[in-house]
Amino acid sequence: MKKTLLGLVGLAGSGKSTAIEIIQSELVVQSIYFGGIVLAEAARQGLPPGQVSEKQVREELRAKDGMSAIAKLALSDIQEAFDESSVVLVDGIYSWAEVEFLKEQGDFELILIAVHADRHLREERLGKRPLRPLTPDGVWSRDLNEVGALDKATPIALADHHITNNADTEELRLQLQSLIDKVRA
Repeated sequence: MKKTLLGLVGLAGSGKSTAIEIIQSELVVQSIYFGGIVLAEAARQGLPPGQVSEKQVREELRAKDGMSAIAKLALSDIQEAFDESSVVLVDGIYSWAEVEFLKEQGDFELILIAVHADRHLREERLGKRPLRPLTPDGVWSRDLNEVGALDKATPIALADHHITNNADTEELRLQLQSLIDKVRA
């Protein structure tokens, strides 16, 4: 049976998590949250939650184990998820090194899905989220760090599919439906 890893990429607030929820509800598959690895490590170190500690941990992990560090840490979870399903979702691939590492694993096809949204909408969404809200300056700072220091722009630009999430959840669902249908086939 062919295995497919759907990797969602996009800047904070673009709607990756909502896209994951839609895909999961349609395909009934597991999702591996790369950001969860960072949050767990920050908690393990006793760091307070927030953008500063998350950035610190992301950079520490990558300084120690290279730009594909998070993908390497997530690989066992991905492989376990494939024991349950032929399709697995990854929420939050950051760097092209992570993409290359995942592609080198060879036993699954990686399909990158970039989720985009206008910055003013991302700022609004991130300012309202209940956990780890960001100010517009915080969004800008995070964007610059992720694009510059973490190479997040490359997987976004080179994604296999691009979704624009500037409307409501139903519109996002409609945009994702053809991709979901292809994965089912």
